[in-house]
Amino acid sequence: RRFLDPSIEHLHDPYLFVEMKQAVSRIARAVREQQRIVVYGDYDVDGITATAVLVKFLSRLGGRVRAYIPNRLEEGYGLNKDALAAIAEQGCDLVITADCGISAREEVAFGRSLGMDFVITDHHEPPDELPDAVAILNPKVDGSGYPFRDLAGVGVALKTVEAVIRAASRRQDPLVYLPGYLDLAALGTIADVAPLVDENRVIARCGIEEIRRGRNQGLSEVCRIAGIDQASIGVREVTFGLAPRLNAAGRMGDSQLALELLLSSDRRVAAWKAQQVDSMNCDRRSIQQEILDDILSSLPPPERLSDSIIVAAGEDWHPGVVGLVASKLAEMYYRPALVLSREGEYARGSARSVPEFDIHWALEECRELLCEFGGHQQAAGLTLQWDRIPQLTDKLKSIAREALGVIRPERCIFIDGILHCSDLDMELAEQLKSLEPFGEANPPPLFLMRDLPILEYRTVGTGGRHLKLVLGRMEAPVEAIAFGFGDLADQIRSERVESVDVVGEVSMNEWNGRQHLQMILCDIASAGSKDIEPAGATAAD
Repeated sequence: RRFLDPSIEHLHDPYLFVEMKQAVSRIARAVREQQRIVVYGDYDVDGITATAVLVKFLSRLGGRVRAYIPNRLEEGYGLNKDALAAIAEQGCDLVITADCGISAREEVAFGRSLGMDFVITDHHEPPDELPDAVAILNPKVDGSGYPFRDLAGVGVALKTVEAVIRAASRRQDPLVYLPGYLDLAALGTIADVAPLVDENRVIARCGIEEIRRGRNQGLSEVCRIAGIDQASIGVREVTFGLAPRLNAAGRMGDSQLALELLLSSDRRVAAWKAQQVDSMNCDRRSIQQEILDDILSSLPPPERLSDSIIVAAGEDWHPGVVGLVASKLAEMYYRPALVLSREGEYARGSARSVPEFDIHWALEECRELLCEFGGHQQAAGLTLQWDRIPQLTDKLKSIAREALGVIRPERCIFIDGILHCSDLDMELAEQLKSLEPFGEANPPPLFLMRDLPILEYRTVGTGGRHLKLVLGRMEAPVEAIAFGFGDLADQIRSERVESVDVVGEVSMNEWNGRQHLQMILCDIASAGSKDIEPAGATAAD
């Protein structure tokens, strides 16, 4: 029942964090004594929303609070001494971190020497030695006491807010006040690809409902400019509509703009800032595509590439988008990819991988060539001297060849069942909808449909990036959308493809209160041209 009907009543007690009492006590004293508070956040959507949640809440409490988010291009991730020195000079008694700080032992010590206390709220993997802070709230820290370790950074910020509300509202139900922050919490949780299980499922489901209510002017304006029907918004729209626009501000060097947008209560101001982040996102797309085209011009097609890993480096590539380019290469070639941008004598970049290859382990094997690196199995960031790139490339190719072989790894799609056109109806869609929100660790069920005649097809979206189809038979047509498959339209036309096999999810497309069934495809092929064998699947009929 908790899975099918998540409620904020199912949230864990925030005081299960063993250091929550210390955090609440210090925050309450800062508000009570009108001490100066700085919320120091990260520049991605998780960090920006975590910062917004804390600033919004502390402002409502009457606290003297301001935010600081480092410039991604000039300062990099996390606490830095120059920023802390400037914060101290402007006047600060308490720094509350948002989605950062767990590895900043030296920086926290420096800040404390300037007379500032620290409360760390973070969710990243902790180092062996932790910062000397008043309190550390991180569910991944051994002995944290918290039962769910996969909160996003904004989730930890939300638990901090909940704990302060509980302490300040003993005579009232604290859950009455919490929904006002759930929209931001859902946005950050989904954008950070946190597992949508346990407490994150509650945050995502309840938070999406809050976004639909349209109380946050900034989110409403981003929805408007992105062409999203806010009343029926879901995880997909957050992932591909809201998050990229807000992330673009940080990638292009102005996370403060995204924060101001989320905190704006004036519709005209919010509309102006939403237009700015949308423009930044357009610039980001253009820059990303230029870099991708540059790399692809020197690579053979995926089926002819013998290397088991891709390493690309450029003199003037924008460092804010190299991770996105690496992701696209890993998706297109289905093998790990590193993209590096030159910064003087150094190169800084990002790596993305496939499930079969642990990129963090591979970089660990190359440690002697790197200045620094960090991340996890599927994604990492790294810095090295520019002239060491050839050595790194050779070593990574050797490691990948041994781990993956010279044959390209195959992308596997696990199918949950087989459907026929007659199986598709609103009842099935409603049953599947009860399993939402779908996302990391709770993927949507995928179904195979075979030998569907193509009744109609056309490209949609900017540059015809997507493929929209009507499949099946006239008496029972199936509408389908295949995101990113727009280039198949020419192939369908030139090869005169009449029928296709497809794999996708069943969804309800909602717009202006009207609903209709739609298949969202993740793979499409000429009927019978691929071996698609659903492991353990059974026909729906």
